[in-house]
Amino acid sequence: MPKKIVVALVASLIFVGVARAEVDRDLSEDLANSLTHTGDSLPAILAGGMILLGNERQEEVGWRTGDALAVTGLATVMLKKTISQGRPCNPNANEGFPSGHASTTFAFARTISEEYDDWGKLAYLWAGGVSWSRLRRDDHSFGQVLTGAAIGWYLADRSIHSRHGLLNGLIKRYSRMTLTPTQTEGTVSPTVVLWQEMW
Repeated sequence: MPKKIVVALVASLIFVGVARAEVDRDLSEDLANSLTHTGDSLPAILAGGMILLGNERQEEVGWRTGDALAVTGLATVMLKKTISQGRPCNPNANEGFPSGHASTTFAFARTISEEYDDWGKLAYLWAGGVSWSRLRRDDHSFGQVLTGAAIGWYLADRSIHSRHGLLNGLIKRYSRMTLTPTQTEGTVSPTVVLWQEMW
């Protein structure tokens, strides 16, 4: 198992333990609220900052991070809409599975850790903290958080190892889609022809 995954899992388990502790509940609630709020927009802000203000290497990492965040966000929303699972705090809600905060923060951590080892460790620690905050606030179950983290990490890893990035690769691939009519027993039906392109 890669060292980075072990660090992330250990950090997550520590935060889960803290979430269950009865000591200083107000402090842990404030910390959970703060961490949750950082998970909302901080990954996108940092990726945009690297693109706009960074050197060539940082700009490349920013684009890769943005790609990973976009694909992870789309996948998370699609799963939430498809599965329609409730939340621990609201079983009637339909956007509980998977945790979007966990998926985006772990996608961010995976892309950052590829280029910056020390910053990557901090990013994984922060992603674990945001995931803990979702458990502490009772917004997600452990399974919802763990699945979100796994989805974010996996899609970011695929983005890093793809030639053009996942989103850019999909756009390139499907922008060349053409519809050609074919004649079949007196009816015209469209046939989708996709140009094969590795990405």
